Amino acid sequence: MKITTRTLTLTFSLFLFGCGADTSLAAKNPSELPAAMTALEFGPDATLFVADPVRNAIHAIDVSDALDGRAVAEPLAFNLTDFGKELAALLKVDQASLNYYDVAVHAPSQVAFLSLGVQSSDGERPYLASVTLDGDLEILSLDKAERSTTPLESPPDTGITFMRDVPASSLVVTDLDYSDGVLYVSGLSTGEFASTLRQIPYPFGDEAARTSIEMFHTAHGQQETRAPIRAMTLVDIDGKKTIVAAYTCTPLVTIDVDKLEDGAHIKGKTIAELGYGNQPLDILSFDVYGMDGKAEPHVLVINRDMGAKLMSLSAIADSDASPGLSAPVAGIGLTAGTEHITVPLSGVVQVADQNPQFLLALKRNLERGTTELLSYRKGSYMRISEFQSEYNFPDYEYAEGQEFLRQFQNQLKVDEGYTVRVRD
Repeated sequence: MKITTRTLTLTFSLFLFGCGADTSLAAKNPSELPAAMTALEFGPDATLFVADPVRNAIHAIDVSDALDGRAVAEPLAFNLTDFGKELAALLKVDQASLNYYDVAVHAPSQVAFLSLGVQSSDGERPYLASVTLDGDLEILSLDKAERSTTPLESPPDTGITFMRDVPASSLVVTDLDYSDGVLYVSGLSTGEFASTLRQIPYPFGDEAARTSIEMFHTAHGQQETRAPIRAMTLVDIDGKKTIVAAYTCTPLVTIDVDKLEDGAHIKGKTIAELGYGNQPLDILSFDVYGMDGKAEPHVLVINRDMGAKLMSLSAIADSDASPGLSAPVAGIGLTAGTEHITVPLSGVVQVADQNPQFLLALKRNLERGTTELLSYRKGSYMRISEFQSEYNFPDYEYAEGQEFLRQFQNQLKVDEGYTVRVRD
């Protein structure tokens, strides 16, 4: 892995404006460097939106310099098994001090960007890193990057904290999604109806709209207005732009974008209960190609505490057309609503839609204690090197009717660079 050490300016600046900095700077000088970097989302061209919960702002940063004119024609895989080690070495810190917040991929170049923080006795210093398919790793200097900033009005009360001393203010932004000139921002704001969806026109300048969201939580058995959307994606359901949102513990909700208006309070429709005791990390929408070669749109809910949940968009549309769930699930651990399957994408920290064939996952290796940056093929949601099974033995013979399985496993081996293990 090649690493770039152009970090002096950024490191010094972020020492001054780190998470322990005076947050009153947000009002005095909103165009300053980010004081924290959490949720990421790509907008038009090389614009990367970055959430800043310390300054209560969203930054739009031009990352063209990090792309260096790259363009990747074919879908390729990331296989960076020592990513956390290399990143810690570049920053000259211990791996244990790294906190990872989000990952986003610039589609034309296949360059991945990660928001992270380095914890120290002075607080947490934020960084933005980029990494290529070849493993070229760089810490980006933002002091000269073209950028614009928009404030987030009515942020949550800084005096409210949750268990483990997590401040409510850190949830001013929980997820970002961009579509057709509008940045959708989920999170918290002040007031009784704290769960909020902001719609911010881009380029920044026009006033943002803020809508409070209410939904029925099937595991808790009540209407809820405070807990924020933790992850969301935008989909088209019968020509209607719709947000599919996941909450902690884990109801799935649809929200009609046409109903989002500044100052409005609306109810989302609970269409599924996916399981209790879990926090969703992200929701991705993409096409899945079947054995017949036809593409069918799907939605994937990636979770922290259980396997990912995959469902077809047609199943979501059917649920959205129904009255929705309005009664508690019958018992602990039961699921309800939209038909879905569990896929073996677990143990991840963050996931991004990389290209038509791959998802990109930032993952903790529980055996080695390392942090990896790996691609997972859509349709399998697994890495073949992570398993030792009957198929691994050199004298294994594929039975009649297993030709598709042989080709599929060969493809997974090629994805990970194990071409010598391809079976004819």
